[in-house]
Amino acid sequence: MNGVDPLIVLPPEVDAAIGWLARELAQRTMKELVEYRSEYANAESQVLFTYAQAAQKLQLSEDTLRHEVDRGRLQVHRAGSTVRFSAAQLRAYVEGDPEKRAA
Repeated sequence: MNGVDPLIVLPPEVDAAIGWLARELAQRTMKELVEYRSEYANAESQVLFTYAQAAQKLQLSEDTLRHEVDRGRLQVHRAGSTVRFSAAQLRAYVEGDPEKRAA
């Protein structure tokens, strides 16, 4: 047997069933990971930060952050006098992506 001592020899139909089961489990696991990633992305996009929180995350002073907003370099969400920043907006600012800054 080519110098290999198999521990267990399975009938072909059992070997095929195990292969199918392994593929099925891998597909389900991948599907669950994709769904989890999508849920996480949706949850992250709903997180909003105050000026103080955003400044801390970006390691900037609040004055510098306000200056960046005033110059249009960083978009905000406004509700009356309340101003908030989304995680996506902060990421776009850090990455220097003007296309995504308004997201």
